[in-house]
Amino acid sequence: MPTRSAAKASSVAEKSNVSLSPKISRENTESIEISNYEKVRLENIRRNEMFLAELGVASIKQEAATATRPPISGKARVKKPAVPAPIVPVRRSSRVTSEKLASEIKALQEAGKADEAESKQKELDDLLATKAASQSFAEEYQAGNASSDRYERLTEAIPLSTTSDGDDVDVSQIRDAFFTARDDLQRKAPQPSLSDSAFAALSLHPDDVVKLTPQRMTSVALHPSASKLLAAGGDKTGALTLWDVDHADKSEGSGIYQYKPHISNVTKLDFRPTSLLSTSYDGTLRLLDLQHDVFSLLFTSPESLSDMYFTDSCYTHRGRDDTLLVAKSDGHLALVDTRASSSVYQFDLQLYDSKIAAVDVHPLDEHVILTASSKSGIALHDLRRAKTTKSGASWKPTCHITPHSKSINGVQFAPSGDHFVSVSLDDTIKTWAYNQGDVQQAAAFTIRHNNFTGRWLSTFKPAFDPKRPATFAMGSMLQPRRIEIYSIQSAAATKAKTFTVELVANLSGEYLASVNSRLAFHPTINAVLGSNSSGKVHLFR
Repeated sequence: MPTRSAAKASSVAEKSNVSLSPKISRENTESIEISNYEKVRLENIRRNEMFLAELGVASIKQEAATATRPPISGKARVKKPAVPAPIVPVRRSSRVTSEKLASEIKALQEAGKADEAESKQKELDDLLATKAASQSFAEEYQAGNASSDRYERLTEAIPLSTTSDGDDVDVSQIRDAFFTARDDLQRKAPQPSLSDSAFAALSLHPDDVVKLTPQRMTSVALHPSASKLLAAGGDKTGALTLWDVDHADKSEGSGIYQYKPHISNVTKLDFRPTSLLSTSYDGTLRLLDLQHDVFSLLFTSPESLSDMYFTDSCYTHRGRDDTLLVAKSDGHLALVDTRASSSVYQFDLQLYDSKIAAVDVHPLDEHVILTASSKSGIALHDLRRAKTTKSGASWKPTCHITPHSKSINGVQFAPSGDHFVSVSLDDTIKTWAYNQGDVQQAAAFTIRHNNFTGRWLSTFKPAFDPKRPATFAMGSMLQPRRIEIYSIQSAAATKAKTFTVELVANLSGEYLASVNSRLAFHPTINAVLGSNSSGKVHLFR
């Protein structure tokens, strides 16, 4: 009896009119009988093979298998030659090398080869000289930079009769320079040209480029005398140098008197007719005292060196030398009265949570105090509102603004009192209009300026010209090296809605080849003093 699958296969075969020929049974062996379903499958395979043969599929596959890939059109890629690794010199101990040379010299001498021994001896001498120079440089660098050199404040008076190098000084020359300058101030000096074009007449003579301090300079100042030019500069190690610019003796080093009254950064120098005030990171204020021929210790902070440092200072009243405001790294502003105490603040008020970068007093209203924090912005305070209660000190600002996105280097009032300028590491110089306690924030004038001096240069700070109402100088990172002079132009002068700030001059020249970060204007004549990070000053006059 036929199976259901066989019947189904037979039905499919009948419907398809397929003839089940014995030829399709080539796979069968002998008399093995296959089912009808298998016969239909085999017939379908045969029909498909015939169909593919008619289409020529086999020949197409053969051609595709033997075909080669066509070349890539365009420029052929050239293999870059291998870059040979740099040859690194083998490090050798100078001690081992010198010992080896010494033994070779001895052997050559014993062998009677005098010429070769002399050549080796010269090589050994050069090696020892190089080693000595390197050791000397390392010792000098450590002396200027190691913290071990700054661990203890100097408490004694520093005599003017001996320089920091131990050289004797004729103190009468320093005295004569200051007294001549003082007497000159009592005479009426001719008024210099105050136009912006006067800066074009300033030049830099090679004799006015002098190395004053051993390390990076952090402050400079010029005495107000018009005929007797006196300059001072301080550096990061606490060195302070006086320079009698027009000293009669023109030999190298004459008229330069270098001392070390501090052990760390000299942050501020302020000339008076017969004195010079210096402020330092070491928490001390010193005064050049010509009555006793010393740098006397005016004030010492009650805090230790590890607790804080002085960042800036200014006199509270112009013409008075006994009261000062001192800015500190712990965010406090302190009042020092040298008549009352040499180690106790009159008040010590916290204004910010971070370092106070600068402090200044309004030139016309001495109750208005301007401060800037490295991270917390700029504030104006009224000195009359400072008070200390049992619960602590409080001094609310009359105005507080946060105009910069990065640390503020410095801030200063213009001599007119109508504006103040701030400089920040966010690469901007901002100028603000000030009117009786009101700061017009929306009207601030911004200048894009590269203030990124890096680790090895002193930061840029604005320096105003005391003779002009609104002219200030700035250091510059541009080439060729220069000192930039800006002028604040009032709205009335420019017929604009608000004031503007214009670059009016660039002080440059053949002998200015470095960035001058800290600057000072001469108070009575047209002269500008700049200082760099190798201890040199440049006097344009």
